Amino acid sequence: MDNAGRNGWTATFARLSTSQKLILLLTLALAPLGAVAMIVSVQSALSADAQRRGDAQVAATEAARKLSAELTSDVLALRAAATAMDTSADSREPCARLNALLAANPARRVPAALFGPSSAPLCASPSIGTTRPSVRLFNDGLIVRRAGDALEMIVTTAGGTNVAMARYSPATLARFAQPTGFTLPYRLSLDTDGYMIDLVDTADGRKIRRSETATIPVGIADLAISLTVSAAPFGAPEAFLAFLPLLMWAAAVGVGYYVVDRFLVRPL
Repeated sequence: MDNAGRNGWTATFARLSTSQKLILLLTLALAPLGAVAMIVSVQSALSADAQRRGDAQVAATEAARKLSAELTSDVLALRAAATAMDTSADSREPCARLNALLAANPARRVPAALFGPSSAPLCASPSIGTTRPSVRLFNDGLIVRRAGDALEMIVTTAGGTNVAMARYSPATLARFAQPTGFTLPYRLSLDTDGYMIDLVDTADGRKIRRSETATIPVGIADLAISLTVSAAPFGAPEAFLAFLPLLMWAAAVGVGYYVVDRFLVRPL
């Protein structure tokens, strides 16, 4: 059976004209080179996507780390002020301490408020309002929640007697989290309990068709930073470059056939 099959292929090949045999042999000889070149081109495009994905991961990690450091220091300041209310007879001292800690850097002023057992604030920034946050009496810890397009952090003492809170606008959070030296157009958002707060959009509102997104936990409550960048471009020019090896392979077959047929076969 194998001999019959080989004889059949041999007979079929023998019946081909010289030109057909030449084209077939050149095609088989150059096909591996064309396949390897195309695989390399496709792999190069995939590597560009992987590089873009890695860049987004690094930038998102930096943004999450910077935001975590800023918010953690503020949590400590809020907790210290709320706890000081239990040992200080004068509320002005904890208020002054809280404002000094949160406004240590004029570029990062954060609206804050401090409440005792009553509903009226002991001190509050004008932009934060005078309504005491509703917290559970047994809640002794940190509450992070979305307030419109802002983020609120609330720290309570044991039993919820004293409450200290700070509110962060998207612009403030963006200053905290903005990655350094990241030149690609990107969108940065903060995920808080399933809600997204948009922080930065250097893509100028343009729709990102193919994108790479990196999401990194901040390390405070359920906060997470998401950074989205456009994937490495793959349009008509990139598609042409990917399939260029096939065109080169076809051109090589055509040129090879012409040279051999014109200068070797025909003279014979």
